[in-house]
Amino acid sequence: MADMHYADGKTTPCLNMLPSQVHGCSALNTSLFIQCMIEAEKPNLIVFTGDNIFGSDTKDSAKSLNAAFAPAIAAEIPWAAVLGNHH
Repeated sequence: MADMHYADGKTTPCLNMLPSQVHGCSALNTSLFIQCMIEAEKPNLIVFTGDNIFGSDTKDSAKSLNAAFAPAIAAEIPWAAVLGNHH
């Protein structure tokens, strides 16, 4: 997983979307996407390759990181993360 830019869930709109896609899009869509990918791919390892959270829109960085990695943790799949340039 790369460039999730996860922030604070429903309060943070998705980035890099077409104007018609922005309505209703939030970091929670990212969590659902990760869950769907885990179910479809059944990976042995998940690697989060940077820019996992979006620091300027994150009120609590640790809480946001925990939320971003939660689908991998819940699936009990080994995972690793590179923090990237958004802390």
